[in-house]
Amino acid sequence: MSIVQISGQVKTAHRVKTASTALAINSLVGFTSGRLVAATSSTLIFGGIMCRAVTTASTDYASAIPILLVAPQFDTEYLLTTASASATTHVGNAYDLSDAVTLNLSGTTYKQFVVTEVLSTTLVKVKFNPAVVSFA
Repeated sequence: MSIVQISGQVKTAHRVKTASTALAINSLVGFTSGRLVAATSSTLIFGGIMCRAVTTASTDYASAIPILLVAPQFDTEYLLTTASASATTHVGNAYDLSDAVTLNLSGTTYKQFVVTEVLSTTLVKVKFNPAVVSFA
């Protein structure tokens, strides 16, 4: 799946992507050496959400150029799929990412997201955790 914004204002930003790096549409991105890369379980500074895919077939794949992102917001809710079954007991708790599009309900080291609602066994509403996350 992907991360999907479901409430709040939409803001955009342009950030420079890492050359020769694939990035999926609607995935979270962070930074390495000041350039965009796919977010990981330990990402704490987010650049945003990809508005388009960058693949090996993209004409700008090998270039380090600015690309358009949806800028993350603390007051916005997002949909994320989970790596394991979710339950109402997860609501109000903070968890780590598994990868750039999946929440790890067993991971509590970095706690990037707070679960606000469980929609199904593998889909939750979340907000960024302002206690640990920042945006660039």
